[in-house]
Amino acid sequence: MSTTYLGRALDAPADLTPTQRLVLILLARDADDSGMTWTAVRRIAQSANISDSTAVRTLRHQKERGLVQHITADGRRVRLVFGAPATHGPEGTPA
Repeated sequence: MSTTYLGRALDAPADLTPTQRLVLILLARDADDSGMTWTAVRRIAQSANISDSTAVRTLRHQKERGLVQHITADGRRVRLVFGAPATHGPEGTPA
């Protein structure tokens, strides 16, 4: 767990819905110190007590807001960015 990213998730923009904030917190809970997490959508959904489709929709919204990035071709790896510019592209290549 990264306490840095957990703190940033708790301080995320005020206009996030409770579900959006909870998903960020769950991602931060599983993130390493670089903000990388491999948390499965099903695990997010189960932990947040939401459907898989709601979890996917929430992740898509957070990606559009620049709060998370999917950085692998299969979309399974998530990087928490919290507004910071990307430093790595797909498969760890420079952005």
